[in-house]
Amino acid sequence: MALPAKYVALGLAAVVILAWLWLPQTNAYCRPVDYFAEQQCFFISDGITSPEQDAHGRYCWALGPTAATKCFWGKSGKVRLHIGLRSPFAGQIIALFVNGVAVYCLTKAEAQDGPDQTTLALDVDFKRGVNIIEFQSNFYNNHPTRVLADDRSLSFTLTQLRLEPL
Repeated sequence: MALPAKYVALGLAAVVILAWLWLPQTNAYCRPVDYFAEQQCFFISDGITSPEQDAHGRYCWALGPTAATKCFWGKSGKVRLHIGLRSPFAGQIIALFVNGVAVYCLTKAEAQDGPDQTTLALDVDFKRGVNIIEFQSNFYNNHPTRVLADDRSLSFTLTQLRLEPL
């Protein structure tokens, strides 16, 4: 009797993660990583959509009230986290956490549209292995102003999410 495909996939994922954790701690495993270029192989996301495209470039929707991505990193230490985002809601508050620690809180007085965006470059502490980048927001499609006519709980768009070793 063959194992169901989901069990085989889970087993392979576990082997990859365990192998990653036992790799030597060298900078070869801590290179710059771009979410949009390597989303499928480096990040595991919950509440962040697959990349979409418009006239201003690629982006992903972060869903509210919480969106997170897990990423694998080969060495403990400081990492520069580059984030670009557009908020469609005036008065939106977006809090950023890394491994459960609050690292930034952004309040948008006005909605952003088109090429207008907020860019951040934050130096954060990463540990060797799995790290969690989490966004929490007060407004998403529960707000009186809905984004498009979309039924998803759209909160804001991520236009950049890049990790750079320091």
